[in-house]
Amino acid sequence: TGNLQVLGVHPSMGFLIGWRNRLNEIDFSYDLRFKRTTPQPIDYLRQGDLYSTNYYSGNYIGVDYTRYLVHIMRTDMGLVTGIGYDCFSLLDNSEETSYYSYLKPTIIGSLNWNVGVRYKYFVRRKLSLGCVAKYNMIHYVNTGGTNLTGNAFTLDFTIGLR
Repeated sequence: TGNLQVLGVHPSMGFLIGWRNRLNEIDFSYDLRFKRTTPQPIDYLRQGDLYSTNYYSGNYIGVDYTRYLVHIMRTDMGLVTGIGYDCFSLLDNSEETSYYSYLKPTIIGSLNWNVGVRYKYFVRRKLSLGCVAKYNMIHYVNTGGTNLTGNAFTLDFTIGLR
């Protein structure tokens, strides 16, 4: 949302590992976002000079808590909230050599607090398919560069094993 739209839409892949009882679930999560380009260039200021890039590589690491409110047949649904660190890189790792050391930091990061809804359908007793829709409140600071104010929506499809 907002000026953050300059980053574009990026698919991600990740994993969750955690603990669950009938009503509560706590997960540690990691996501890697790919599609290595942005639709528009991102400007960033380093040592008084303005640089531009279309490169993008993002990560999220955090903790989620789900409170299940609905248990019908093979279906569970609940509210989820999470907090973590969200960041993206401005340069390809292969380019981050000592030659580009004057451009450091090459990562822009933010605290990410998110809220949403988690749905699970149990295909078998220990196998579930699910969907998680979240609204992510992010505050990237890119002083002197492209304005990155805004938040993000995420939609995750999950396969769960217990």
